[in-house]
Amino acid sequence: MERSDVLCARRRSGVEWAWIGVVACSPASAHGFGLRYDLPLPLFLWIIGAASIVILSFLFVAIFVRWNPRTEAPAEVNLLRWKTARVVGGQPSRFIARLFAVGALIVIIVAMT
Repeated sequence: MERSDVLCARRRSGVEWAWIGVVACSPASAHGFGLRYDLPLPLFLWIIGAASIVILSFLFVAIFVRWNPRTEAPAEVNLLRWKTARVVGGQPSRFIARLFAVGALIVIIVAMT
């Protein structure tokens, strides 16, 4: 069996598993749909709690991850040397992603009104 045959068989197998996953899964009940749910606490408490968690996480990183001048510079990997990364990170892909994000924002705003 040649290498190309093995790759095609693997690719075919992956597609088959994907279809099985799509067909076998039940619909998801997302948390944003259904009955209205009011928060058990005032909104400002939720916002203060979320902000304090973000601040604490940054503080933990600042305390426990220190820059050591005795070590060399961190290893760098140039992802743009691979064609796939250049395609995904290129200008056309970013433009399409931005259009998609703006479209999703418009759909959300229209759905909320």
